[in-house]
Amino acid sequence: MTVRPGLSGIGSIVFRGEEDMMHAANDPDRFYDHVIMPYKGQLEEWYVRHQSITTYLALIALTVWVVLNPRSGIVWRIFPDLPPRPRTSRAM
Repeated sequence: MTVRPGLSGIGSIVFRGEEDMMHAANDPDRFYDHVIMPYKGQLEEWYVRHQSITTYLALIALTVWVVLNPRSGIVWRIFPDLPPRPRTSRAM
């Protein structure tokens, strides 16, 4: 199945603060390669399995929400079956 580009994506919502996460890491390149990228891949695989107009519209609404409320964890309540967050230290 192919995924057409859209206005937003689950990875963009979950990693809204990606820059801050990278700056907090001792080795940002390693953190990106071993934590962020693999998890973004899992999120995209999740999206492919759950692809629908309803999911897409929910992602657009969530994008607006997290822009206005950047610390919100609502994505985990709306999509409780997202892959579990990586259990690794940012200090990588």
